[in-house]
Amino acid sequence: MFCIGADYSENSFFCNTWGLNSVNSQTFSHHGEWMAVGLDFLRFAMKISFFALDILGYIPGIAIFSGLVRVSMGLIIAVAVEIAICKGKIAGPYIQEARGTARGQMVRGILEMIPFYGQCINGVLDILHTIKNVQHECV
Repeated sequence: MFCIGADYSENSFFCNTWGLNSVNSQTFSHHGEWMAVGLDFLRFAMKISFFALDILGYIPGIAIFSGLVRVSMGLIIAVAVEIAICKGKIAGPYIQEARGTARGQMVRGILEMIPFYGQCINGVLDILHTIKNVQHECV
């Protein structure tokens, strides 16, 4: 399955934070409370950085650089996910979520580097994602 970043369902193609659900204490074999705190911090840091990059990705000129940062983050996430999978740290349905986040970041970064059209595509995807999230939260 290829996702532009997906949301919480397997058949969606919208958001860029889908795999954040894979960073949790149920999928990581951890020891002690300190690891749970670390995972919470990691999720928080990822959400903040994705949010900041989302905003920068709409600013002409800066979007090229934020796109490069986002593609780099996607590559780092992809490598980290594969290492975690090999070590048995991510399991079950969370594997596809984690891989989806890496792919989503890279695709969104590439789109951000395309002047005007990339921002338009990301804008449409963001609107669709927001609508879907609001519907999901209201149910």
